[in-house]
Amino acid sequence: MEESLSKKRLRVKWQLCLGCGLCTSACPRGAISLVWGKAWIDPQKCVVCRQCEKTCPFGAIQEEVPISVRAFGEEVAELQRQADELIRKLTKLAEKGGRS
Repeated sequence: MEESLSKKRLRVKWQLCLGCGLCTSACPRGAISLVWGKAWIDPQKCVVCRQCEKTCPFGAIQEEVPISVRAFGEEVAELQRQADELIRKLTKLAEKGGRS
């Protein structure tokens, strides 16, 4: 059976959050609080109304995109294939440069 996240959720990108608290005021459910000076969304209270996302001037609140374990594995495999191809091309270029 394939695992996946089924519920849409919002998450806080802590690197972007400055802890201004605007999102806490915007949330009609009281689902957001400041923890260690950063916004934190309680997934049990959040109904994904997106008021916090619209209010945040720093773009720190974003939808968490659900992805299945299988799709994630396929994406990683494709990125690995692309990386291997780039390494192969760079190695070939380096070899040509050494012969000049």
